[in-house]
Amino acid sequence: MWVSVRMLGHIGTWMAEAGMVLALAANEPFALVFATPAFCQANTCGPTLETIKEVAVEYPDLTFINVEPFVMEVRDGSLQPVLSTEGQLQQAAWQLVSEPFLAVVAGSGILQAKFEGVLGADELRNALQTL
Repeated sequence: MWVSVRMLGHIGTWMAEAGMVLALAANEPFALVFATPAFCQANTCGPTLETIKEVAVEYPDLTFINVEPFVMEVRDGSLQPVLSTEGQLQQAAWQLVSEPFLAVVAGSGILQAKFEGVLGADELRNALQTL
C-alpha cells in the first residue's frame, strides 16, 4: 500500500505519525520515505522516489508511507512550501539533515535499514527481504 502525507502544518506530521502507530500496533512492517521531487535540495528525490515506487509494487502487503518533509500550505490553488523570513524551506518536525531518506521498520518497531540519498532497487529489495 502506498500512502502519501503532505505537511499541511501540524496535520501532516500527525497523519504520518498516525500511520506509523497503526502499523506498529498491528505489528506490521512499513517503509517510511521522505522525498519531495519538486523541492528536493539535491535533485535526487525524483529518481529515488521512482525506484522506491517500482519496488513497492513487488511488496503489495507492505505499507510505504511517503512523507513531505517540508511545511506546506495551499496557495493560489496549489500546494506550496512555507518559506522562512530568509526565504528558506521550512523543515517539518522530522529534522532531517538531508533527503531523500528511507527507513525500513520491522513489525516489532525495530529499524531494519535506513538509506540517506540515492539507493538502488536491489539495495531496497535486500532491506525489505529482512522483514
